[in-house]
Amino acid sequence: MKKLLYDMLDIDTQNPPGNERVLAGYIRDYLADTPCEVTIQDVAEGRANVVARLRGRTPGHGVVLNGHLDTVPNGMGWATDPQRAVERDGRVYARGASDMKSGLAAMLCAFRERALTGVQPEHDILFLGTCDEESGGLGAKAAAEAGLLEGMDAVFIGEPTDLGLGLAAKGCLWLKLTAAGKTSHGAYPERGVNAIDGLYGFTRVLKQAVEGGSHPLLGAATATLTVVGGGVKANMVPDRAEAVMDVRTLPGADHAALVERARALAAAWCAERPGLAIDIMVTNDRMPVETRPGSPYAQKMDAVWQRQHGRPMKPAGTAFFSDASVFLRYADCDVVQFGPGESDQAHTPNESASLKACDDALALWRELLGEM
Repeated sequence: MKKLLYDMLDIDTQNPPGNERVLAGYIRDYLADTPCEVTIQDVAEGRANVVARLRGRTPGHGVVLNGHLDTVPNGMGWATDPQRAVERDGRVYARGASDMKSGLAAMLCAFRERALTGVQPEHDILFLGTCDEESGGLGAKAAAEAGLLEGMDAVFIGEPTDLGLGLAAKGCLWLKLTAAGKTSHGAYPERGVNAIDGLYGFTRVLKQAVEGGSHPLLGAATATLTVVGGGVKANMVPDRAEAVMDVRTLPGADHAALVERARALAAAWCAERPGLAIDIMVTNDRMPVETRPGSPYAQKMDAVWQRQHGRPMKPAGTAFFSDASVFLRYADCDVVQFGPGESDQAHTPNESASLKACDDALALWRELLGEM
């Protein structure tokens, strides 16, 4: 598996622009000597999913092994080349090591080994490598709309859970806020309507309205101001400002109702400040996800782990979104997340993953798939 992982880490799939089709082609070739049906699903220029199906004896049911092919941009502050896998002290360093090419490699290696046994599974096993997870979820949407989830009972996603049993994930709303005011000379601010002041004050109101609640694995909902822009000149009151709020929600949250409430709050805020207008646009909407109570797939995974390690798996929750938030808009299936990566390594300089954890993940997938 190590060669597989290092090869995938050396393929640049930073999103943007993604270029996941190169990695999709590599995976297709990796599975070429198996009895799987392997196809590349083109999604956009240079963007593609890879789909491999091991047909089961009984049609109409199955499970999906899912991982995303893209990574976030490399960024600055690396001690090594982020596009070359480097091994040090039992860890591999490269962009995507934890999020989530280590999880992808563990699932893919076990899937290939299962296919090469020549033993037909009871139900279909589908390996689905998706593009654009780190942005708009184009790959997951294309896969779902192509009917690839039809008849599937569960989706396993190899996101970084530090080998924990991922049972819940926060949802995400990116709200683009645009404020319009009135410009004036900076020496006479009372003659204008300061769009920056008005917008910033509203973000505090929105933050207070959204944050709160509690989940045993996820903590509280959050609303974070992540992008700010505006202003004309140092001595002019700004008549325009923009901001982005990154809202993370808990299972059960109604995103449509939340957006409606945000717009109502904006209208009330502006009514008290004549000349100010605030528009709210949703640029990303990922629903929160929670594994069904008593999920047989989570129980099977935990049983394998207990046999291998003599202890139960640690329940885990993730504050970040995954392709599950897209899949569940199209399919009524169970979702369990599990991967060797660590969430505190994701999107950071010097991102790394434990090679021991990768081996443990591979061992679990081997046994779990062997039972199917």
